[in-house]
Formats: sequence, C-alpha cells, structure tokens
Amino acid sequence: MDPNAYADILTAASRKAALQGQASGLSASKMNNANAALCSDNTTNTNSCPTGLTQDQLTNFNSLSFQMTQLLQSEVACPGDGNEDKVVNGQDLAFWRKFAELAMGGSSWYDFNLDGMTDPADLVIIKKNLGTKCLPKK
Repeated sequence: MDPNAYADILTAASRKAALQGQASGLSASKMNNANAALCSDNTTNTNSCPTGLTQDQLTNFNSLSFQMTQLLQSEVACPGDGNEDKVVNGQDLAFWRKFAELAMGGSSWYDFNLDGMTDPADLVIIKKNLGTKCLPKK
C-alpha cells in the first residue's frame, strides 16, 4: 500500500507519536506504514530520508532511525569529557593537547564547540567542567 495514503489518515500528533514509539492506537501494520510515510512525505529534511528503498527497507530504516535516536537521547551530555569515561579530568586535558596537535587546526573528537577547530576555546570547556562526573539518566 502507498505510504502516502496514511499521511491523510494520521494526524500530525499521531504521526509524531508513531515515530517516537508512543501509543497511537494504531495496529502494528498501520504503525509500520505510518513510519514509512514519515520519511516519504518529509520534504523539508531530505538528508535524513534515503531514496530508492523498497517499502520494507524504508520501514526498517525508520525503525532503526527511531531506535538510534532513542539510544543517543539516553546518553547524558558531558561537556569536556572527550574520552567518554563520564568524568572531566586531567586525562581530558592531556588528550585535548594531543588531539589539538594531531588535528593541526582542524576538528577532532575534542572539538567540543563544533566550530571545526580543536583550539583553546575547547580547552576552556574542559577547564570549566573539570571535576564533573556525568551520571546516566534514570
């Protein structure tokens, strides 16, 4: 069935709930089609929607995208923790120095402000957060 047909059936709230995995009152097959429609009728963000996929592939893509988003959102932000040990400490300072040298002015894992450079502005973020212990969300 054409996934665009479901775009007319689902309200914006139901479609959003379908993407976020919330209860929407839809059967599993309609939920899959709703997820597929989310990408197929998304004309403003074409970078996140692949082209040339079969219906099954598009359904799988939407499912995996949802699961990845959930996983990424479960990660606690920890500014200055470049080695991702959940503590901003001397290791991050040492690694920043090494990555700044290796990146030769470009971006690296320690480009915390995402300006395209591993530079003193990123070092400020580490120093500002020294001693921070980042706990996972409950």
